[in-house]
Order: sequence, then C-alpha cells, then structure tokens
Amino acid sequence: LRKLGADMVCITPTWYMPNLNSTAIALSEDDTPTDESINHAVNYANSLGMKTMLKPLVDLSDGEWRGNIDFGVDEARWNQWFNSYKNFIAHYAVLAKNNPNVEVLCVGYDLALTDTRTTNWDDVIQRVRTEGYTGKTTYLANPQTFNTIMWWNNSNLDYIGVKADFPPIAEPITNTPTLQDLENGLQWPFSQIEATSTANGNKPVIVEFLFKSIDGVNTGAPVTPEIVDLQEQADCYHATFNSCWGKTWLK
Repeated sequence: LRKLGADMVCITPTWYMPNLNSTAIALSEDDTPTDESINHAVNYANSLGMKTMLKPLVDLSDGEWRGNIDFGVDEARWNQWFNSYKNFIAHYAVLAKNNPNVEVLCVGYDLALTDTRTTNWDDVIQRVRTEGYTGKTTYLANPQTFNTIMWWNNSNLDYIGVKADFPPIAEPITNTPTLQDLENGLQWPFSQIEATSTANGNKPVIVEFLFKSIDGVNTGAPVTPEIVDLQEQADCYHATFNSCWGKTWLK
C-alpha cells in the first residue's frame, strides 16, 4: 500500500451480535483480532510512514446487515444495546489512547437505523472521551442517512464521516458513460455532503467508496450476468476523486 502512494490505512477489528434480536455485543475468539495484533499493525504502518484510522465494527453472526439493527419503541432494549456498544467502543478508545500512532478513531460504522438516537450517540461519543482518548473522532454514516443525522455538531466529534457509495449514475443515463457523464451524475450527492458540512460547522471525511469491476456498475442497480468492465470501474473511481478532490469543505 505504501508503494502505491497510500499515506493512511484503516484497521477494522470486529465484534459480533448473534442476530438482530440480541442486545449483546461481544468479541469472537476466532474472528476478533487481538489487541496485540492491532498494535503491531498500527505501529508497522507508522514505520512505513502511514497514519492509521481505527474503525471498530459490529457485525451479525447470522449474516444480517448491521444497518438493520432496530428495537423500535422498546426503550429498554435500546438502552441495553447502547450500553453494550459503549463497552465495546470504550475498549478501542483505551487502545487508541495508549497507542499514539492511532490518528483517528471511528466511533461507529453504517448503523443506519440507530442514527436517529441522538442522546444515545452523544453518550457513546462522550464515553470515548471519558476513557481519555484525545485524538480525532468520526462516525461513518450510511449514504442514505448522513444528511439527516442531528448529532454531527457534537463537540467531541471532529469529522462527519461519509460512506460515499453513491453510484455515479451517468447523466445522461447510458451503459457506456464517459468520465464527464459520471461526474455530472455525482454533482447532486456531493452537493449534499457540502450542505451537511455547512449546516454543522465541521468538515466531512469520505472514509469509503467502492465500485465492482462490472459493466453497468455506474447505475447502482443489480447486474445479471456480471460482465467484467475494468474501464467503467476505473472511470467511476476517477469521477469520484475528481468530484471531491481539493474541495475546501472536505477534510
């Protein structure tokens, strides 16, 4: 990665819930990396001249999407889940506090149906600071919910995090888009990121975007059969970079 020019890496240790009905989050002896291995990776990246974002992740053992975690009007279960979540994120806040080579801690990732829980997320972010972590923080929001979150301006949260998996739907719509067609299609989603930044007074970071190497990937729709198209994939990446690179509102 360093030889390719990367100057920052994202390390993602994962804890698990059995299913969507569970309120308990726990490490897996088989699948959760040890703290020692995380520290080794962070320090090795630093030795190569790269910074590190630590992005702890909650996943579901049965394969359900974490974005569907939702306890409806059951406040008791919401509080149980967030208490478990705070213990999970506090573990990595302490690790980040004790390793100065962790530059950024992501306090949550793509938990879309929890995003309306402003008080609970304020408590999560406060818990990170209570553990003594003083570095930079972000939350990585789903592309469908980032502009509706009401707690972006929390004083303990440094950056708006965006999972910018916006399909660069070509304008005009075509299966053989030019780079300019793709950039036209990205104007609206990136204007929404800018507006969210302006409204909340802190700068976004785009932590993730990805495009499969298939024909029609720019449409965002399922494609069958999947036909390899390396050029369209490359064009989608280039269009995304061109749409946000150098913007003063973007961290």
